[in-house]
Amino acid sequence: MTVAESVGFLIPVAGMAICAAAEWSPWATWLTVAIFGAGEGALLGLGQAEALYGTEVAVPVLKWVAVTSAAAAFAWMLGMLPSILNDAGVLADMSNPAVWVAFGVGAVLLLLSIPTAQFRLS
Repeated sequence: MTVAESVGFLIPVAGMAICAAAEWSPWATWLTVAIFGAGEGALLGLGQAEALYGTEVAVPVLKWVAVTSAAAAFAWMLGMLPSILNDAGVLADMSNPAVWVAFGVGAVLLLLSIPTAQFRLS
């Protein structure tokens, strides 16, 4: 599972490299890396399903990989949003408490995205 996740992270990194080399806009980069992040999620889900295979908590592989992939794409979209907004010229007013609340809610959603999606299958 660790190998799958480690190799999986190379997929969105490759997406980011492609976007940087092509000098794509922040929004094109955001979407591209999120799509590549789905590949990272697919490898993570596959590694997890393989690790659980044959145990009493085995999971349905194709569904597990699909929901993990979709949740990872969502997590990448959410996690990259602050920096993409900054790159697009939308600067967060860090003196505004609402910005801190939004960051906090976003962080919680990001951290819960994959396990929540997977929980629905278990």
